[in-house]
Amino acid sequence: MHFIRIFFLTSALITALLLGFIYSIDPYDKYGINVFRFETKAVAMARENKFNMVDHAKKNYEAFVIGSSAAHRLHTDDVEALTGFKTFNYAVQHTTPEDYLAITRHILARAKPKLILFQMDLYGLNENFKTDTRFYTSPLKAYLDNKNQGKPENSWFDSDYFTIGAINDSFKVIWVNVTGTVKHLYLDDGNYQKEKPYTGPLLVTQYSYENYKLSDKRIQLLTEMKRLCDEKSVRLLVWTAPYSLEHIQRIMSDEKVSHALKEFKDVLVEIFGEIYDFTNTDVAKFNSVTYFRDSSHPERELFKVILNQVLNNSDSTDQFGKKLKP
Repeated sequence: MHFIRIFFLTSALITALLLGFIYSIDPYDKYGINVFRFETKAVAMARENKFNMVDHAKKNYEAFVIGSSAAHRLHTDDVEALTGFKTFNYAVQHTTPEDYLAITRHILARAKPKLILFQMDLYGLNENFKTDTRFYTSPLKAYLDNKNQGKPENSWFDSDYFTIGAINDSFKVIWVNVTGTVKHLYLDDGNYQKEKPYTGPLLVTQYSYENYKLSDKRIQLLTEMKRLCDEKSVRLLVWTAPYSLEHIQRIMSDEKVSHALKEFKDVLVEIFGEIYDFTNTDVAKFNSVTYFRDSSHPERELFKVILNQVLNNSDSTDQFGKKLKP
């Protein structure tokens, strides 16, 4: 009997210590606890990270950025400087319209945005470009199915925190903050990790336009995204993703891909009524490591140019981005 008592008391003590450890770290950033003043808690995949950041946000976000990893380095401070809106960057890797509609529904279920900034990549409407499998295992999948989950209650019992995975992720949070190295590292407001300036050549990356065929299903998903924004009176600003000059030149030199690019732009104009086109050879004046990290990932400095044009509603013909209308 004495052994059993000691066993249960010891078990209870260890359990209490582990839970205290997990909650003090708050690895999924659900309670806003940051006892150790860590810079980031991003230890899971991007979709889970940003979903949880929005789901448990204490801030009143009025503007959101939606896009692929090509929109990672669009900094929310630059949007706020031009609009005055508290902004969240909801860009994640390897996205398609399945992500975009689900993200839009999630945003509208959690916030009352005034503005959504949406960057669309050429590959996104290709029927032969597969949706990332990580989307289907993420909580966003329920929003694609229009099974919007209710806002989580502020309960101190959270099943995610009563797992071995939560212990592992708590140690990961400590590790990445001590070492300063992590994949999928997101900071406050969904901003991308701090990086050293890039000094290498502008390599052509993510040239993913094989067997390009417009997807009717994905066109419908974007149409629904536009309808939801109109229904909620959300201003939706759309532009095509900028690529480096060599990337654009490779597109234009391939007759099938260049035709696909024209169809892509025409479809976006038809859906959204008006877009800014940054997928063109006018990028030549910005073709350096100051503005690009590789051919498909712009730096913050290029996004400052884009935001200034898009948010100031410029349609000047000598600007980089051309405004396209029906």
